[in-house]
Amino acid sequence: MTAERTVIESLGVYLPPRSVSTDTVLAGCAGTSAPQVELLTGISSRRVADGEFSEDLAFEAAQRCLAMSRYRPEDIDVLISAGISRTDGDRTYVLYPPAASFLQDRLGCHNAYAFDVNNACAGFFTALLAAEAFLDQGHETVMIVSGVMCSPLTAAAQEEIAGPADPRLACLTLGDAGAAIVVHRRPGRAGVHELSVNTHSEHSSLCRAHISEGPHQGLIMLTDSVPLFAQAFQHGFAAILEAVERHGWSGRRLDSVILHQASASIITAAATALADQWSGDPPRVVLNVADRGNTASTSHLVALHDEILRGRIVTGERLAFGVVASGLTVGTCLYAVDDLPDRVRRAAGRPAA
Repeated sequence: MTAERTVIESLGVYLPPRSVSTDTVLAGCAGTSAPQVELLTGISSRRVADGEFSEDLAFEAAQRCLAMSRYRPEDIDVLISAGISRTDGDRTYVLYPPAASFLQDRLGCHNAYAFDVNNACAGFFTALLAAEAFLDQGHETVMIVSGVMCSPLTAAAQEEIAGPADPRLACLTLGDAGAAIVVHRRPGRAGVHELSVNTHSEHSSLCRAHISEGPHQGLIMLTDSVPLFAQAFQHGFAAILEAVERHGWSGRRLDSVILHQASASIITAAATALADQWSGDPPRVVLNVADRGNTASTSHLVALHDEILRGRIVTGERLAFGVVASGLTVGTCLYAVDDLPDRVRRAAGRPAA
């Protein structure tokens, strides 16, 4: 009997229309010694919400996802919100009720069990783990959605950052986005072949977000970038290699790798390491930060959606998603693509690749 796998039935991404350049972000910094963010990270611009908030970004992405889905809102059994930001229209950070409950009401998913998952930039894949458990119990459809509004952290860092070595530097790389998927089970080779997320909590102090101690008391993120990169690379790279080798997807059997899109330098280093590992025919490593920035828990899906629209990911490919998040959380998702790229391009009015 052919095994049933968790398959992405539909995909929706929403990017706010306003683009803000890195030069503009740096020009807004109060400090006199502006860091060379674009040189260090490869990020030249990012999308920034203007009059929209976390729930709005998630809602717009979910609407796009449902528009290409065979399922109606009332067909969704479980709705999981995986965002890291919880700002409402008054820029108030909302603790309760869960963001998923607001989205359930706005989307009309009135039959869904709705709840939130918060695991930093690993939120989407943590939610996918939960989705698989619900599908195991006989539920038919799960929607995972995230609205990430990180720009308030950038605004706080602009007030406080003092120079190139400031731990608030990573706040200047953030972008806003929404992403959503509907998953279900289907027999065949397409879908999730492995999904694992692990936490190395001894490194949890390397990246933390909290209320700033500065005079404006905005949200701020402090990152010890060099050791964070070293630990993320060590644990994350090992996790990908182990999963890929276990499934026999090394070399030409793995087509593309989509890492957390945080910095071009990190992704380029990973691509070099993969090329050294599989010198004969290494997989393509997706680099998508230039005009998106770091969109936290939505970054993998934003990159996937962009690559599909560009015709670079097509039906039948094998993908490895490399998960890295504050915590330190690392993980891997091995995914065999069905005709999702064709359906996404049709929904966007694009020709087949």
